[in-house]
Amino acid sequence: MNLLIDTFSWKKIGLLSEEKLINIDFLHKWSRIYITHEVKRELEHFEISSCNFDATTILPIKNNRLYQYALDLGFDQADSEIFSNSSPTKEMTIVSEDKPLLKLLQSYHVRAIQLIDLFYIYYKLDFIKSNDLFKINKYFREKKNITEKKYRKINDHR
Repeated sequence: MNLLIDTFSWKKIGLLSEEKLINIDFLHKWSRIYITHEVKRELEHFEISSCNFDATTILPIKNNRLYQYALDLGFDQADSEIFSNSSPTKEMTIVSEDKPLLKLLQSYHVRAIQLIDLFYIYYKLDFIKSNDLFKINKYFREKKNITEKKYRKINDHR
């Protein structure tokens, strides 16, 4: 699975790791991880250390027209770079916590999900246990990161 992960998702991955809810190294074992140059810059600026740059591919702007379109819509450079690398071919899954970006990507039929959805996929692939998914889901709900509806949906399907 190819994953292009945004800045805030990396922050949450770090928080999950600090709480001993996930092992970050497994993300690289289970998926090919990508970020963009601007996401890397943000991670460095905000001192988010959860992303292992040596094990992550850094993508340039892929489609200048999409990049500029996203900027014109008011998205920042990091989100615009992510959008420029999107494709409806499903070759890449974009992981983001930015609801406006998720809506834009989904309107273009791009596979774009929240972090909790990624862990649900990992659960369905037998990479994580049901109890681990429950703990991650509960953590996100306690932090008001996911809606009650999404919390229930994840719990009902595990």
